[in-house]
Amino acid sequence: MDYDHVLILVSDDEMGRWLSQFLTPADELDTEHEGQGTSGQYFLLFNTFIELLHLDDEEEAVRNEGRFGSRYANRWSDPAACPFGFGVTTLVDPPFAGVEYAPLVGDGRGYWMSADNGEPGAPLLYATPPDRAYSRRSSIDDVEAIEDPERRATVRAYLTHPSGAQTLTRVELVVPEEVLSLSSVQALDAFDEVEVRSGAEFEMRLVLDGGRQGLVETYGGRPRVVLVR
Repeated sequence: MDYDHVLILVSDDEMGRWLSQFLTPADELDTEHEGQGTSGQYFLLFNTFIELLHLDDEEEAVRNEGRFGSRYANRWSDPAACPFGFGVTTLVDPPFAGVEYAPLVGDGRGYWMSADNGEPGAPLLYATPPDRAYSRRSSIDDVEAIEDPERRATVRAYLTHPSGAQTLTRVELVVPEEVLSLSSVQALDAFDEVEVRSGAEFEMRLVLDGGRQGLVETYGGRPRVVLVR
C-alpha cells in the first residue's frame, strides 16, 4: 500500500486563496463530483497533491451517504468530526475493513472506503488501484516526457510554485486520542510520509521540502492547517 494524496475539507474559498500564496492552483483540474455533492480543487507537487474538498450540495451529499459507506456531510459542520482525509493506492486488499464505493460517473471502477470513516473523529481514508495513482516526478525536468506540448506547459506551470516548493515530504495529523487505535489510523501512521498523534484540536501540518526554508505559515481559519517550508 502506498500513500497518494491528502484531503482538506473546506467550507469556502478562503483556504484556497491562502494556499495560493505558496502553491499554484491547478485550476483546469477543478472537478465536480457528480452525485456526491462535493467538488475538488487541487495543488500539485512532484510527489503528491493536496485536494481541497468543497461541500456544494449538502442534500445531495446526504443522499449519497448510503453508497459512500459512511456519513460525511456533517464533517464540514461538526467540530467533533475530522476535516481531513487521505487517498492511498494498493495492489492487494487494504489492511483495513471497508466497503466498495463506485461513483455515479467515470469508468465504473470503485474506491475502497474505510469502515472507520463512520467514526467522526477519524480521517476519511480510501484506497484505489495503483493505475489510478498520482504520477510522481523526481524533478521538473520529468515534465519534458509529456508528449503533448500544451499539456506539458500546463503541468510545468502547476508544478512551479511562488514559494519554490517541490515536494510534500511529511504530513503530521493531529486527532483525538480515542481514534489512534483504529486500523485505518494505524495504517496511515505506518507510512514514512505520515505521522499521526493525539491532540485537543484537529490539525494537519504539511512539511514542504523538509522545511528547508525554515518558515512556518498557519492558516488563520478552520480547519487548522500549518505549512512548514
